[in-house]
Amino acid sequence: MIPGHGISQRHMEILNEAIHRRNNPAEVLYGQLIEQIIGFEESLTQEQEIGAYFVATPLNAVAISNVEFQNPNMLVFIGRDLEGRPHRVVQHCTQLSVSLYAVKKEKTTEPPRRIGFVLWEN
Repeated sequence: MIPGHGISQRHMEILNEAIHRRNNPAEVLYGQLIEQIIGFEESLTQEQEIGAYFVATPLNAVAISNVEFQNPNMLVFIGRDLEGRPHRVVQHCTQLSVSLYAVKKEKTTEPPRRIGFVLWEN
């Protein structure tokens, strides 16, 4: 119990976690997105890497190399379009609409790049 409050330490931890999640929706969505990326990457062949279509952008596909979040509400997708130009999509977490899909891997002599587990560890 926390002296003078009648709240156990465990309940206080749960309350603090709930407050953190409420105040940092981009971080929560980032974790959920990484779980989706990992699951999707498990279905790819050795000749494929992860790509995405973004509803809010006029461009075609983007080969994703990184995903970042900026609390409280921004997600950033970093990669290259299919012509090799650098590309960065910045989206408000309430506007996120992304379609994951397979792209042909860029470097045919190297293993396919998998970003899901790398992002999870960060």
